[in-house]
Amino acid sequence: MEKTIYTYQPLLLSPHPEDEKVWVAELTGPHETYRLNREFLRPDESGIYNIYDGWYQMHGYFEGITPFTKEYVTVHDGQMTRGLQSHEMIHQLPAIEAYKDQRLQRLKQQIYEELDELYDLFPEEEVAEQILYQKDEAGMETDVSRLYEALAELIRRKPAIIQQYKKYFADKKEHFNH
Repeated sequence: MEKTIYTYQPLLLSPHPEDEKVWVAELTGPHETYRLNREFLRPDESGIYNIYDGWYQMHGYFEGITPFTKEYVTVHDGQMTRGLQSHEMIHQLPAIEAYKDQRLQRLKQQIYEELDELYDLFPEEEVAEQILYQKDEAGMETDVSRLYEALAELIRRKPAIIQQYKKYFADKKEHFNH
């Protein structure tokens, strides 16, 4: 099976000038209270959001353009369309929902890539076993929200995981040398 390449545009937002907040949420379907379900994205360690094709709501400031003020946008083939209204997004709900399978596969691939980066840093059997287990778990998941949570947690914990592995393998080497 051939691996699909999901391309993204990196977006570094600064806090919005009015309230000092910054966030990006991907719209994933209907919500019974808020009408649109939002999955809030976690930026990488540099504060960069990876924006894939899809439907988003953004709040923050990007140098040189007007601020995103809880603004709805679409991204298609890497090109962003700004200034959309909520009723336009509600009208696009069938397309947003039809995108679910592609979104699931993209999230799984993102998780796999994060895990592969850990293995590349620590190509040891113990790490490979843990990563294979986590990939299996992600591969069986069918709930988009759970995959977003898993990806966000992995991104959040990655620096600590790297430190834990460094310590583990340093201690193992020290023990082996004695």
